[in-house]
Amino acid sequence: MQNVLIALIASSTLALPVDSQRPGDVAVYGVGTASCGAWLEARAAKPSRLDIRVRQFETWLHGYLTAYNVFISGSPDVLKTDAAGMRAFVDKYCKDNPTAAFIAAANNFLVDQGGKLPPGER
Repeated sequence: MQNVLIALIASSTLALPVDSQRPGDVAVYGVGTASCGAWLEARAAKPSRLDIRVRQFETWLHGYLTAYNVFISGSPDVLKTDAAGMRAFVDKYCKDNPTAAFIAAANNFLVDQGGKLPPGER
C-alpha cells in the first residue's frame, strides 16, 4: 500500500508509458520510467527556457522523496544533502547504469541517504 501511495504522489504530468521495475511491483508513472540515459542527455543539453526535461526529472524526484518522507520514513526528512548533492549522486549512478530506469537512481539515492526500501526494491 505504501508503494502505491508513493507512486501516485510522485507522478508527474509528463506523458510517459506506465512501466514496472519488475513483474509484481507497483506501477511507476512519469519520468520514473525513463532511462538514466535520458537524465544524462537532459543534463548535458545546453540550458534553455524551452527545454524543461531536467526540471521534470527533478520535480518527479522531489515528489518521490517527499512521498517517502510522508508515508515511509517516520522522520521529517531522510535527506542528508542538498539539491547539488542529489544531482551529483544521480549523475554518477546514471553514468554507471545508463539503461536503468530513473526510479532505480531514486531508490539508490534514498538508500545512500539512509532510507530503507522494501526487500527487492533497489
